[in-house]
Amino acid sequence: MQTLSKILLLCLFCLALPLLSGCGGDATPSQTSADKVEVDKIESASSLPPAEQTEADKLIAEHGRDVILYYFRDYFFRRNEMIIEDADEERFLTYLSYFVSHGADVNAKLPNGRSPLHLAALGGNVEVAKFLVANGADTNAKDISGFTPLDYAKNSRPNTAIQHYLDSL
Repeated sequence: MQTLSKILLLCLFCLALPLLSGCGGDATPSQTSADKVEVDKIESASSLPPAEQTEADKLIAEHGRDVILYYFRDYFFRRNEMIIEDADEERFLTYLSYFVSHGADVNAKLPNGRSPLHLAALGGNVEVAKFLVANGADTNAKDISGFTPLDYAKNSRPNTAIQHYLDSL
């Protein structure tokens, strides 16, 4: 049965990239967490260089509260994988911090029901998941198949830091 779950999740992953092109933001936050990401892991939003602030502001103007989903999508499309490289993590978190400080919805959902936390779990990105949870991401959010971020972590990255983190919430 576990093999079937892994195959199903792999199929969902293969379908994810095309589905990432459309985003919708009708989800509302249902849970907050006191769990905070280490402050030294995230630069303040004002630390974005002026050119990057301009780019971030354009993304916010274009995508509104769903900007985090679009940022995930664009990053993953450029890399053609669902993993945020360690070298990019601090910059990624800086952008997320900037977006949240400008009203981005950490619980926005793609048409397939995935939230940014689902995407962080799928990619095994613990620090991104911690940031999202600290900013109100719903850890029990379900995609259209009924899978939570923890389900994604258990099936795509069993016995890893992301699974242990989400399992501890």
